[in-house]
Amino acid sequence: MIIKFDQTPEEYFRLSKLAYGRGEFDRALLYAEKAVRGRASAEYKIFCAEVLTSMGRFAEASNVALDVLCYSRTFRAEAFDVLARCSGELGHFYESLHYIAKKAHYEGDDDTLDAMDEVMEELSVDGEPPADGPDFFVVGKETPPAASDATLAMRANFALSHGDADEAIRIASEAQKGSDQYAPAMIVCLRAYLKKKENDRAVALAEEIVRTDPKNGFVLYVLIDKFKKKEYAPLLVGVADGGSELYYAILTAENLSEHDVSCRLAEKLVQQNLYVPGAYFVAAATYLNNG
Repeated sequence: MIIKFDQTPEEYFRLSKLAYGRGEFDRALLYAEKAVRGRASAEYKIFCAEVLTSMGRFAEASNVALDVLCYSRTFRAEAFDVLARCSGELGHFYESLHYIAKKAHYEGDDDTLDAMDEVMEELSVDGEPPADGPDFFVVGKETPPAASDATLAMRANFALSHGDADEAIRIASEAQKGSDQYAPAMIVCLRAYLKKKENDRAVALAEEIVRTDPKNGFVLYVLIDKFKKKEYAPLLVGVADGGSELYYAILTAENLSEHDVSCRLAEKLVQQNLYVPGAYFVAAATYLNNG
């Protein structure tokens, strides 16, 4: 199949579904990611999560589904479903039950909730796994397998999203330096420090992240805007990610009155988000603010 490079997000999404229906998961993921980059809609993201689930990339699928829950009011039942399946596949039985219950609550499915109550009674689990006896987080195994860093990042995000900053920090801290998922885990840890108002630890960690990832717009925003570390301002122009990182970088540059930098970042934002109306709105506001 010959694919042009200037397809619309809608066309990429259609091609992704066709490839998925033929079982060509690598091609389906390629097109799904292109669709999401063109228009980050909940529908495109949740389909991307479904493709990742079919490929056995459960931690990545969970991260995408969590993104849908955090930033969208639609496709929430589908996101809960992906999270329940991925948690089960990763061996986290309690988390899987949690998301099944969340989906049932969202859909008003009383039969499923009643059935879950019976299951929990059978397992003698009352809200939390028992301190002694079987570990219900891991099913069918006598000892839990070592968690991958991707899984740790997902579980840390899970803990923080449910208000347990201390648990998020504990889990994220287990990630290994140098792994692909170390940075996402540290971002969760940073957010947890900020939530707990542990500013000294937040600054130290943010500076550590910037040393290895100087293009991270969110971390630069934390250092420059929140903690007034203006010596990091020259790094703003290098922020390249077309998603939320550029939004944070533009906001930080505007707050510093670095108007040339904010306009250059706005241009980059539009170039990387040709089909996202919000990108044009932010860029237009930036240009107007700078005359």
